[in-house]
Amino acid sequence: MALSLSTNLLAADKIPADLSLTGARIIDVAGGRTLLGKTVLIRGDSILAVVDQKDLSRYAPKHTVNLRGKYVMPGLWDTHVHFGGGAELIEENKHLLPLYLAHGITAVHDCAGDLSDTVLNWRAKIASGEMSGPTIFTSGAKLEGYKPLWKGTIEVGTAEEVSAALDKLQGQQVDFVKITENTMTPAIYLESLKQVRARGMASSAHIPVQLTLDQVFAAGLSSIEHQSYLLRAATPEEAALTEAVAQGKITSKEAMKRSLASYDEATARAAFRRMAAAGTAIVPTLYGSYVTAYLDQNDHSHDDYLQYIGKGLRATYDWRVQRAAQDDAEAIKTRHALFENPLLYCRFWRKKVSALSPVPMPDFSIHLIIPASLCMMKLLYT
Repeated sequence: MALSLSTNLLAADKIPADLSLTGARIIDVAGGRTLLGKTVLIRGDSILAVVDQKDLSRYAPKHTVNLRGKYVMPGLWDTHVHFGGGAELIEENKHLLPLYLAHGITAVHDCAGDLSDTVLNWRAKIASGEMSGPTIFTSGAKLEGYKPLWKGTIEVGTAEEVSAALDKLQGQQVDFVKITENTMTPAIYLESLKQVRARGMASSAHIPVQLTLDQVFAAGLSSIEHQSYLLRAATPEEAALTEAVAQGKITSKEAMKRSLASYDEATARAAFRRMAAAGTAIVPTLYGSYVTAYLDQNDHSHDDYLQYIGKGLRATYDWRVQRAAQDDAEAIKTRHALFENPLLYCRFWRKKVSALSPVPMPDFSIHLIIPASLCMMKLLYT
């Protein structure tokens, strides 16, 4: 009896935990190092502590899992996803949610599709624990001009329409506002950014060919979607090329080619300094850019992971493959050059530009990270 009482008293002095993870190599993202001989203690849905083996006796976990030979690391984020394809593809989109979790992706940044109401509903259910899936940060419906190319957008052409759209999005408590430029006038684009910033909301956008990046930085854009837009700021000819496109003298494709040909390191670094000072981040979408740039070399029609993607969703991307198949040798060369430009890699970090790097599938993208000389610690930290 005395021994039983003593044991109970000792257990009562220990800190309770639900789970302990022992034996793993822990990736310390903030410190950029791998930790050995540590145990992760979890209570509920939170990490209680990370302790040395000698301090483990202070805790009383209900369950212990030995992860020798494995790794423990922070959850990955995919910072550029789209849920869409129409109401008939809601279930196919929903099936992606557990797939993200299975690959260690614990949060996604939904940059607008045509299922915004459904995604908002998923966001709420996942947050409440009613549904399993990654934490969703979503823009709701994107802002566009009249007669947009993409479905599920809010069409705006006046300051009043922008205000009404933002009223709706704020009422839905969206996490940020997505803006695309296909049919939106430059004036309304800048007006949209102005109103978003005035409301204290975050913005994420593509960049109109008629505006320079400095104009967009000054207007308060929170983040740029796709690294290719930054190429404009890496040439001394940016202002002239932007003006030429705005006047219809050259096409946007021609401007891109001339930007590539006149890439200047000093100009790029100065632009990144201004970008960092303005607080504008970049979502590079590196893996998606890699896939589309090299469709001439890589056949993805038999990828193993296609078995997890519904036929309806796969069909929504067929046009990209078909378009790339129509490119001539010069267009293919430009695709490769755009992706291989040094602008795309670690130069962001030197100027302390925030880069929100999406990683669709860890095992798919690891081969890309190494050749591109991206800093793994930086990638995980962002």
